[in-house]
Amino acid sequence: MERRDVARRRRALVKFAEMTKEARIVDLVVEGNRAALLCDCEPPHPVGKLKIASFFSRREGKIRVYETLFDATELRKLQARQRVGQ
Repeated sequence: MERRDVARRRRALVKFAEMTKEARIVDLVVEGNRAALLCDCEPPHPVGKLKIASFFSRREGKIRVYETLFDATELRKLQARQRVGQ
């Protein structure tokens, strides 16, 4: 991954963290050079709880793979309500 990609991802992560009201670790699984972190996050009202899974893979002492997946169910519900209210 190029430096500018890393910097861009870092800025997005920092921005998300700044607006998050609460984050709770649900589970952390580490197996060899791989790890998975499961979290419940609460962004500002009215979004609702977001479930987040982050997956890491380490090689030669450094994180080489970092992937984050979001369950956007609550966000989609909000978007649908907003469309109906238009």
